[in-house]
Amino acid sequence: MTSENPECPGRASASAALGRLKQAALDISTTAVVLVDYRQSDQPVVYVNRAFEMLTGYAAAEVVGRNCRFLQGNGVDVDARELDKIRQALNEGDEGWAILANQCKDGTPFWNELQIAPLRDDRGAITHYVGYLSDITQLKSNEELLAHHFTHDTLTQLPNRQLLLDRTEQAIASANRTEQSVALVHLDLDQFHLVNEGLGRWAGDQVLVSIGERLRQNLRTSDTVARTSSDQFAILLTNLEQEADVAPACDCILQVVRRPVSLGEVGERSITASMGVAVYPRDGTTADALSEAAEVAMADAKRGGDNHYRYFTEELNRRAAERLRLEERLRVGLAEDRIQTWFQPKVDFQTGEVVGVEALVRWQDPEWGWITPDRFIPVAESVGLIDVVTERVIRACGQLHQRFQRACLSPIAFAINLSPRLFQRPDITRTLLHWFQEYQLPPERVFLEITESLLVDDEVLAGKVLHELRRNGISISLDDFGTGYSNLSYLRSIPVDELKIDKLFMGELTREVGNAAIVNSIIALGHNLGMRVVAEGVETEAQVRYLRARGCDLLQGYHFSPAVPADGLLEMRLENQVMATGSGQTDERRPTVLLVDDEPNVLKALRRVLTPEGYRILIAGSGEQALEVLALEQVEVLITDQRMPGMSGTELLSRVRRLYPDTLRIVLSGYAELESLTDAINQGAIYKYLTKPWEDDDLRALLREALRERVD
Repeated sequence: MTSENPECPGRASASAALGRLKQAALDISTTAVVLVDYRQSDQPVVYVNRAFEMLTGYAAAEVVGRNCRFLQGNGVDVDARELDKIRQALNEGDEGWAILANQCKDGTPFWNELQIAPLRDDRGAITHYVGYLSDITQLKSNEELLAHHFTHDTLTQLPNRQLLLDRTEQAIASANRTEQSVALVHLDLDQFHLVNEGLGRWAGDQVLVSIGERLRQNLRTSDTVARTSSDQFAILLTNLEQEADVAPACDCILQVVRRPVSLGEVGERSITASMGVAVYPRDGTTADALSEAAEVAMADAKRGGDNHYRYFTEELNRRAAERLRLEERLRVGLAEDRIQTWFQPKVDFQTGEVVGVEALVRWQDPEWGWITPDRFIPVAESVGLIDVVTERVIRACGQLHQRFQRACLSPIAFAINLSPRLFQRPDITRTLLHWFQEYQLPPERVFLEITESLLVDDEVLAGKVLHELRRNGISISLDDFGTGYSNLSYLRSIPVDELKIDKLFMGELTREVGNAAIVNSIIALGHNLGMRVVAEGVETEAQVRYLRARGCDLLQGYHFSPAVPADGLLEMRLENQVMATGSGQTDERRPTVLLVDDEPNVLKALRRVLTPEGYRILIAGSGEQALEVLALEQVEVLITDQRMPGMSGTELLSRVRRLYPDTLRIVLSGYAELESLTDAINQGAIYKYLTKPWEDDDLRALLREALRERVD
């Protein structure tokens, strides 16, 4: 608004009136208007009209003085290209246009079409910019709906063929950068026309919707499920590290499709599928080429019969055929009762007696020979035969339990591995209890061994099932503990009676500080939580003694016995065989001193000095030998040379400090690395340090003092 000019009062009054009319016109306009001061660096708002207030929810007083960027709010997906169009217009002093996503005062997002134009003074300099905002939120929504209609199947709401090809091209481009694989699977429902013809179109539609939803739910979010024609689907599998990852996914798809579909009063209907698989880059480098290859493979699969898949290449087709043959042999093996159950003993440390067994499946095929569980169990899981295998295991456990009863042997616990696929069945508790009753195996004699992966997928559901199993007397054992899920919070809420230390940590248990630390921690964790701890894969006497000294409860492994048939286990118990657990007890009346040096003359001299003191003397020629001795013997004092081939004295003592903290550690050496010795002393790895040549009296006095401190 301008003040009146005293020299031209009429003209000034007319100008003011005109200004008020413009103001009123802006205020009643239905288009949101904003005016910013171009002369200031931050270009603050100096005016907004009522339409702007209604659109954004902000009062004029809340807007004036702020840059329009505040409308972008938090969490708004800003299109940088559209913003650049506005910035370019401002920089060039020109008009501009863009479509922007903004946010109302209450957080509601809205789309607006923004037009800006410069305002100039009498000299032509830009002083302000005016912006006009049109709300196009509904228009954008309509556009998105229209785009969805053109890219998605109307019945199933899954992507259609066109969107599938677009995503395949994107996946190929990504895989080309990351050197990964992409697989395209075309799926045709077998005999689908019989559903439409026999039950009507509505039943066919229900089958398509159900199968489409199942596929979407059972695949990763990064994969795409599309409906490509009336009875055909396609699945795009992305981010594959290796081609072998395709087969498990295809097995899962076949299993998902053939589950019965509920059709209301009509009941349930099952349908199978034939699939063709093409893999990038071998079978095609474009989406169209990959799709054509998958179509050819699918047609070949349909010619071969229902409910299987074929690869486009002969090599993968050979592998798929081999897997199919393995499935066929497995079915024959189950039908002929060739899948056997063997039992590996679990031994109590205190008594050396067999207190339990793990039931393990074994399969000897008359044509292929012994087939390992890691080959056929995944096949049994993928084709729905794992329940049959598990039932056979429970049957064998029940039969052996009854044989123990008839022989008047004390009962033992049976550990039975529970497949994740079987665990996911909604009726798993009822099913297991039925099998236990049928085969006369008391639930209180059963430990179900589960893996941590069961707890990762759905901790709440897993906890519910496990609590239900526990209420029915079944104990829970957590298998392969320490190799899976790192978040241990589930141990607070999920009932676990037993932790099994994975055999991975057994190999270098008495040599590697890392393995020993993990094992010690698992034992302590289990005991603190009221669980018993089992070490599996125990193969040496040194491992036995180490674990026994750390309070491990049960041991399982080849050091005691491999898995044996039921007759072998029964014979073992009838003979009252007690496994030697290697107590490792030494003469407690004489302290044991371990001397470590690679020079035999030095060892002889040390033995000569210390033997009259009444010590039990052990010797080792290297750090590695010393660790072997320590694993088998209780040693009060260790005296080692510093400079030895392989492992130095300070390195040896650092390991001993972690593995056997009660052993006093002394360095006796004519060669000194001051820095390494200082570090070892500061870290507590070395109790004392003496130099060569030594004084006999000083050495004897040092040992007496060390042993007194150890006792105190």
